[in-house]
Amino acid sequence: MATKGGIGARSGRFRTQEEGGITAFGIIAISLMLLIMGVAIDVANVYRHQAQLQIVADAAARGGLVALARGEDAAAVRRATEAMIERNLPESRYGQLVTDPATELQILHYDTTTGKLGEADADTPANAVLVRLQRSEAVDNPLPTFVMGMAGHRAWSLAVTSVAVLVPTQRCGNAEGIVARGSLDLGVSPEFGAGFCLHSQTAITLPAGTRSAGSLRISLPNPSGCEGACALGTGASPPHPDMRPMALNLVMPETRDHVVRLAAGFLDPTVDLPEEAAFFAARPLDGDPEALREVGLATQNIRQGDVLRMTALQFSQLRERPAGLVYDVRCDTIENDSRPAWERTLTLIGNGSDPTLRDLVLVTDCAIEMDDTVRVEGALILLTGPGEARIEALSGATLGDPEGKCDPVRRTRLMASGDLALPADLALSNVSAVAGGNIRLEESSDLWRVSHTGLVLHAGGAVTAKGGHSFTQCPTEATSDALMPAMQVIAHAMPDLSGVLPPPARPRPKTDLPGKTKGRMKMDSEVRPGS
Repeated sequence: MATKGGIGARSGRFRTQEEGGITAFGIIAISLMLLIMGVAIDVANVYRHQAQLQIVADAAARGGLVALARGEDAAAVRRATEAMIERNLPESRYGQLVTDPATELQILHYDTTTGKLGEADADTPANAVLVRLQRSEAVDNPLPTFVMGMAGHRAWSLAVTSVAVLVPTQRCGNAEGIVARGSLDLGVSPEFGAGFCLHSQTAITLPAGTRSAGSLRISLPNPSGCEGACALGTGASPPHPDMRPMALNLVMPETRDHVVRLAAGFLDPTVDLPEEAAFFAARPLDGDPEALREVGLATQNIRQGDVLRMTALQFSQLRERPAGLVYDVRCDTIENDSRPAWERTLTLIGNGSDPTLRDLVLVTDCAIEMDDTVRVEGALILLTGPGEARIEALSGATLGDPEGKCDPVRRTRLMASGDLALPADLALSNVSAVAGGNIRLEESSDLWRVSHTGLVLHAGGAVTAKGGHSFTQCPTEATSDALMPAMQVIAHAMPDLSGVLPPPARPRPKTDLPGKTKGRMKMDSEVRPGS
């Protein structure tokens, strides 16, 4: 019995010791697991804050770029950028995120061809905003660790960069289709050629009976704003199976400012206007200067692009208007002008053979009346009078290229600082119209459908059409026109930053003992900017 008892006792002790061994191993395993979990938490926290920094950097760069696209100066762009950072990551909670605004909040030029960043100047205008955000001991806000601090790695250094750039939209160029900040309502049962462009920053209405020869390029910031025939989710069949609106938010300049800037630039010889150089590049001085002297204008040493100021009567009496010049015709029209209409009107009389206005710039605050023999080809007409600009024309007057050949040199451009009303019979082919306000396309005088080829409309307000119209692209439609307002989108780029941005600020080492630097894991993250 004693033997049995001894054996049993030893066996029991053995089991107890074995259980004790399992307990020790378990403690070690649990400790390792907790350590791994702690490191994982620290790493996840890093990536979470890194992503947060990147999102805010992207938003700040975009906010600054929107201010830049509005024409605001560098100080306003930086304020917009800083406001976006402060709104999302307030300094009172997250500390200072920008060490040097001069280098980490930059306004630059982005070359869309080479993909390189550089300094902005007159030849390379600003179209990009760079934002760098940091969390490091250099700015006294490193990201602290949790578990890894026990191993001496007490903080992470983070740095993210975002570069937002303005690039031309690939959807539709500024020499295509109909574009408006406001709504588009294009009349009764409109017809469209394949590939025609329609864009609104507000809403598009395509009524029942809309027809298309092929897919249309329709875009809005919110596709649900396309109502009627192109409405989504209504079960209605679109005019063409490939016609669906696309979500696209354009960055558009203030159209009125664009017109006013052009008018002032063409009239001021001291202003270096890029659009002026583009216009006169293919329009040399041509014509008989004697016709100018006949109405009392001095023409000594006249050169291409020179400005001739005259009254509406003088301009109307010209038997010939030489090309390659700028004509400043004043009626001194004011708001609610009480003078008779003929005192505020520029009357154009053609000769039926040669173009009445050809390859010239006309800047006027007068209303315009055209007889049935007037021809306008390759001209830029800037209407600066108050209120709605109206062009009255008798049947037979033509603008642009009525044969529908869409010769770019023969394209006529009409630009009004306010609203613009266009006779439908006049705006047939190869015409671009810009208005700071609304554009109204009138119905045909004979109430028949009007066909337009290469008609381009840009409105700071809405575009409306009365009656029936059909719209088609030019057979060889240009996608870009230096004289038209720019149509751009915001994108994020990943250019080489070595020439424009210094390395992220390095944290200052901390020591626990003299001559001994405490270890730290540092993460300088240059993450791909979000799109």
